[in-house]
Amino acid sequence: MATKKENLIAEAEELGIELTGEEKIADLEALISEAKEDAGDEAKGDDGEDESDEDESEGEDEDEERISDDSDEEDEDEPEDEEEAPAPKARSSRTPAKLAPKAEEAEEPEEDPDYLRQYQYKKVAGKIYVGGDLTDPDRGSKAEIMKKALLKQRRVRVLVPRAPGEHKSVLMTVNLNGYRLDFPKNTYVEMPEQVANVIMNSQEQTDRALQTSLIDSDKDKAKALS
Repeated sequence: MATKKENLIAEAEELGIELTGEEKIADLEALISEAKEDAGDEAKGDDGEDESDEDESEGEDEDEERISDDSDEEDEDEPEDEEEAPAPKARSSRTPAKLAPKAEEAEEPEEDPDYLRQYQYKKVAGKIYVGGDLTDPDRGSKAEIMKKALLKQRRVRVLVPRAPGEHKSVLMTVNLNGYRLDFPKNTYVEMPEQVANVIMNSQEQTDRALQTSLIDSDKDKAKALS
């Protein structure tokens, strides 16, 4: 005959309890009782869920019946000849869209076509003027023809030199066919190529004259010392 322990092991295996083989009779009885309690709780939970599902389905059926009764009553109360409200008119798709403002391009400053006017020199009614409209050459004069020719030439930047000890108010004067221009010294000035050549040639002649005078003075000193 099977022993008590063997019967408990068999019952535990039927309940799906995993055993290690080292359990005692008291341990087996405790495991079996816990498994039975868990199985009973699960059965009660399933019964409760079934009952709640039935209650919910009955409640939904009652709500559907009430809604259908209410809709029937509303249909009876509504008049048969009720006029439908006119549908709102659709807006025309031809409405012009707002145009986005165009970005204005930055304009580069234009070069002064008459950049020589600021250096012009002229006597008007016994007064001397440098720069301005009053210094423009007379129409049809050689000075006007010369000015037009100079404005068409290539522009160059030239450093107008100042002699040692020369006052700041002294200007560099260039006169071509009666058209006079006075330029500031010791600064770079933009001028026509022909005017620049005149200034550079004048400076070369000045340098040569200074060298000659220095050589002559050295010779005089050497004679005096001999």
